[in-house]
Amino acid sequence: MHLYEFIEELARKGKISYGFQLIKDSEIRRRYDEKKGEEYAKKVLLEARKNFDDFMLINFLSDDDFQDFVNKYNLFVAGARFNPDKWIIKIYIKSRSGKAYREM
Repeated sequence: MHLYEFIEELARKGKISYGFQLIKDSEIRRRYDEKKGEEYAKKVLLEARKNFDDFMLINFLSDDDFQDFVNKYNLFVAGARFNPDKWIIKIYIKSRSGKAYREM
């Protein structure tokens, strides 16, 4: 559900364009807003839902956009390691990388 909201927000701000994808400066990407509006955002969201399944939807976003999504919702890949002295398994944050999250 968060991914749909994120795509709708990107569309509302005009961040689904090729020109936006060429911007590499994170501060400019964060402040970028073409104010496309609600109607355009709904249209993009409905087209995405119509044309993509869950797997394709995750890969629809560029690496930079997906990393922004991971950062916004504080997502991470968890790992587990066994502690033989205490006979417990510790869960830890293995990565906060969008690429690692996609591979999961």
